[in-house]
Amino acid sequence: MFAREVRKKIEALEDADVNKMFKYLKDLETDTNRQEVIRLRNLVILQLLVYTGVRVGELVNIKIDDIGEQMQIIGK
Repeated sequence: MFAREVRKKIEALEDADVNKMFKYLKDLETDTNRQEVIRLRNLVILQLLVYTGVRVGELVNIKIDDIGEQMQIIGK
């Protein structure tokens, strides 16, 4: 007899929640250049997660040299 495969239920954010995060980051006021850079970094991170489907573990392993004008996500 074979063991049954157990599948985890995948939970995803609702569109409204994702839109709230984007709105928050876009409307966030910054006082310094450093804060603005951090705001833009966070916006790019959110965009990569939402629009490419890349996993967080994959995202944190992206190196500056991996980024160009275009990016290709392979796999899944």
